[in-house]
Amino acid sequence: MRLGSGEAAMTRILEDERRGDLVAPIGIFLLVASLYSLTSPGRIDTGDGLQRYEATKNWYDKGIPEIDDPELTPASFPGLEGKRFTGYGAPASLLGIPFIALADLFAPRNEEVRRFAFGFVSPALGAALSALTFWFFRTLGVGRRAAIGWALAACLCTLLWPVASSAFDQVQHAFFVTLSAFLAFESAQRRRPIVALTGGLSLGVAILYQEHYAILAPLLGIACFAPGEGWRSGFRRYAAFGVGAAAGLGLWAWYNYFRSGQLVVENRFGFGTVLPPLRGDPIDGALSLPGSP
Repeated sequence: MRLGSGEAAMTRILEDERRGDLVAPIGIFLLVASLYSLTSPGRIDTGDGLQRYEATKNWYDKGIPEIDDPELTPASFPGLEGKRFTGYGAPASLLGIPFIALADLFAPRNEEVRRFAFGFVSPALGAALSALTFWFFRTLGVGRRAAIGWALAACLCTLLWPVASSAFDQVQHAFFVTLSAFLAFESAQRRRPIVALTGGLSLGVAILYQEHYAILAPLLGIACFAPGEGWRSGFRRYAAFGVGAAAGLGLWAWYNYFRSGQLVVENRFGFGTVLPPLRGDPIDGALSLPGSP
């Protein structure tokens, strides 16, 4: 009888733990989303944000992410059929479409309301990142209170706050890269290649934002290996992670081709600037990257 009571008590403790791990990230998300939103300017405060908004608006209204505002065309590149496009990746525009659609429910095709709503994309992803950070700490074995504290510290005591409350999209990159690392680690804990594939696809979304995130794939994939496990099982998950990341790189190339007819657009940010070639002086790169801020 005592054993049964002990089992019942343990079951209640486990249920409370699970309930707490579900409630805590919701509370963190709501708190951080409120702070990020209330401290945002309520407008698109960067030229980069205006570029992404223009592409999002036209994708929603016309079905193509073109740039047709004469004030913004100098920072765009010429594409097919005489249209001009932003150099920013597809997710930066796609994630804004639900926010514009929501704005149209209250004020159809009102530009100011649309821009106001578009400004909440980064606060929303930043708040989601705070909840994800909590889950990641819990998965690593950190206590709930400490995980809450560290998640809030990461989101409220770093540069993440000012970036997330602006129209910059770096916090969106951070969410998908962190999700990728989390899923790679989870795939090792659960011994599930499908979870590793999902982690690779998450990194693929980051690659769709900026192709240089592909450099992270071989490193983040290491989290797919579990300690004390044979290398073959870990390598299967590592390969699945790589397939997901490669899919993102392939979609990045297709998105370029869809807009310009080229797999790689060198002068995609306009103003006559050309990105450095993919291949350069390896000695210069090795010395510059470790020593740069």
